[in-house]
Amino acid sequence: MNKRERTHELIKENTLNILIKKSISHITINDICDESSITRSTFYTHFKDKYHVLESINEDICSQLDKHLSIRFDTVDIESLLISMISNIDKSKFLIMIDIQEGSVNLRRDIQETVQYSAHKYFKSFSTNQTCDISSDFMSKLFSSIAIDFLEYSMVSGDIEKNAIFLNNLNRVIFNGYFKVIE
Repeated sequence: MNKRERTHELIKENTLNILIKKSISHITINDICDESSITRSTFYTHFKDKYHVLESINEDICSQLDKHLSIRFDTVDIESLLISMISNIDKSKFLIMIDIQEGSVNLRRDIQETVQYSAHKYFKSFSTNQTCDISSDFMSKLFSSIAIDFLEYSMVSGDIEKNAIFLNNLNRVIFNGYFKVIE
């Protein structure tokens, strides 16, 4: 990682540190610069404002999730997918960012869109091999809504495996029940 990349990451990390103590509306660019030991001009070379920093953090979380989903989504065992989804998300970043919903900064929405996109591709793949009278758009929206609630609740409660087992069973009833393989 070069100096520019390290500074970029340092700004994001220090913004998260400040968010532990202050709400986003009370954070200033000076706070971020002081915490990061950088000048305002250095900050503005990397980000246009504090919301841009938060958007970048959300993009990092969603990118991690998306990479993982693209590899693991077609598993029959949703329990493994859900547990590994959690393990690939930085818990401290997630818990700080999930409640921030200001302007374009909305991790809940971003994660839901990421999961919904992957789920839609997965459910859409059944259209040539299987029959289903429910739209893949609806199925992916339902799955993504359940996934975001699972992620948030499990991160807060720590009951990851128990919740994943329950959702795996729910998956078998809701999703697998609608797909019938044409042989």
